[in-house]
Amino acid sequence: MKGRKIILCVTVILLLIIPLASAGFLDWVKKTITGKASSQETNVSVTVAGGNKAVIETVSVAASYTPVENENHSITAYVTVYDADGVNDVNDSATQIKFTKSGETTRQNTSCINLTDIDANRANFSCVVDLWYWDGNGVWNINATGNDLGNKTLAENSTESFTYNLLYAMVISPNVLTWPSVTPGAVNQTSNNHPTLVNNTGNYNGTINMTGINLLGEDTPSEKIYAENFTAGIVNDCDLTGINMTYLVNNTEVVINNSVANRGNLSLGSGSGQEQIYYCIPLVPNPLSSQTYSTNALGGWTLAYA
Repeated sequence: MKGRKIILCVTVILLLIIPLASAGFLDWVKKTITGKASSQETNVSVTVAGGNKAVIETVSVAASYTPVENENHSITAYVTVYDADGVNDVNDSATQIKFTKSGETTRQNTSCINLTDIDANRANFSCVVDLWYWDGNGVWNINATGNDLGNKTLAENSTESFTYNLLYAMVISPNVLTWPSVTPGAVNQTSNNHPTLVNNTGNYNGTINMTGINLLGEDTPSEKIYAENFTAGIVNDCDLTGINMTYLVNNTEVVINNSVANRGNLSLGSGSGQEQIYYCIPLVPNPLSSQTYSTNALGGWTLAYA
């Protein structure tokens, strides 16, 4: 009887030990057989952004720029952003710049490039903005903005400006003006290849002038059709009164009535950046001999901006 009690006691003790060790044992078995751990480590990181507001310290541009005829002019402005919490707190994607002038289209760059860190607290950004040949001359104001990753308050600098210069530039077509055969004493004789298209390839925005010269006979140069016999205007209308047309004066610049340079984007078509000039001989002089009269010996008529 005592032997049975001993055996029974041993059996009970083993049953109590096995459950206590089974959790670790099973984990070991599971890891050994499947290769999977029942727990893994996770790396944890926290970025603490600074609480100080970023500052647009400087905006650097040249004092003036001149338009490029019929093209854009790429202007580079350099922007320095200061952050007391360090350059790592500067929001590199937030720096942008605008060029503004009353009555003109705003030109801007919303993705300035961080060129380099000047020091531990200052970042230098490059902002390239295109101004076009038709953009107005005068003073353009600069507005630079940005922020940081911590404070996030808008930083702004509007203290700088530059001058966009005036550019007188035009391209005309056609550059040869002709009439069909006319007879002495005929009235209201218009050119057969007008109008002259005056394409404004700069940013001048005023009137158009013309300097006419006399036409000499190609066979008999002593005979001529005086410049004062011709009119020029912005409508296809022969007008003896000169209300809608302007009478030319030999070798003298005169303003073409109601003409405008009409600066603008020529690529848009529909007359943008363009003026049209029409021509007429209200009364052909009489008498005149039969021959061709031209400006070939003296040079051509000149269109110009005032």
